[in-house]
Amino acid sequence: MGFSKSIADPCLYTKGSGKDYKALILFVDDILISCYSDAEVQKVAQQLASKYNLKSLGPVKNYLRVEVKQTEDRSFLLSQKQKIEMLLEQCEMQDCKPVKSPIELNIQSTLQSECFSNPDLYRSVVRMLLYLVNWSRPDLSASVAILSKFVAKPTIPAWNALKRVLRYLKGTLEHGLSLSAEPDEDLLCYVDSD
Repeated sequence: MGFSKSIADPCLYTKGSGKDYKALILFVDDILISCYSDAEVQKVAQQLASKYNLKSLGPVKNYLRVEVKQTEDRSFLLSQKQKIEMLLEQCEMQDCKPVKSPIELNIQSTLQSECFSNPDLYRSVVRMLLYLVNWSRPDLSASVAILSKFVAKPTIPAWNALKRVLRYLKGTLEHGLSLSAEPDEDLLCYVDSD
């Protein structure tokens, strides 16, 4: 079919450029087909079906536990509301009060203290947060990076800071990563430097 395996990701196969660009994303027995038009998606699907036993599930709604919503402008919103709700339940924080930021300022200096009594829970929550960061919640990157430093020996203040991240997630369940269909030439940055 003429697809080339990506050097950056062994699960990605691409072909063409511009409006002729096509991508296949493979993971075990799941395949995502991305093309400029729905007609091209159908054409690639038919080519694959002629060689392999396939079942089309239609437009993607969920992929590897990531919820995918396509907007009217053909952009995609990747979110993980169910995963976050499951994490909040695991930590018995489903009824917690949301906060507006995931971590407090100057938090690193206050994290050294006595050890947290359940290091396995701490590590499990950090692991889940890393999964969220990689797939749909890059807004948590800095907070999770700071709190990841304590996985070997979690402290009580580090656990409390981790619970704050969970409270932030409670208030931002609908947030996710937006992938635009159109290239944006302007880079927009926000900085809060004191």
